[in-house]
Amino acid sequence: MHSRKSYWLPILIGLPLISLLSACSGVQSSLDPAGAAAQLIADLWWPTLVVASLVTVLVLALLLIGVFRAFKHRSARPLSARQSRNLVIAGGIILPFQ
Repeated sequence: MHSRKSYWLPILIGLPLISLLSACSGVQSSLDPAGAAAQLIADLWWPTLVVASLVTVLVLALLLIGVFRAFKHRSARPLSARQSRNLVIAGGIILPFQ
């Protein structure tokens, strides 16, 4: 059986050594990839970010257009219970599986 003192000794020696290893290189930046693999990842990341941002802006714009049109046409009759149920089924169950 190990004593409690011998259990903590590697931890107390290892933690300062690990903190020294973190200072072995310059400042790391995710915006400035240094290696070839990191550059490939960055080349994939930036277009993905742009496309995802454009899709988000488009969806929010369409949502706002729909909300403002609904306020404009308040005299329109509401959906029936069957239409509401079909909308929930189509939007929540069928569309996610396509």
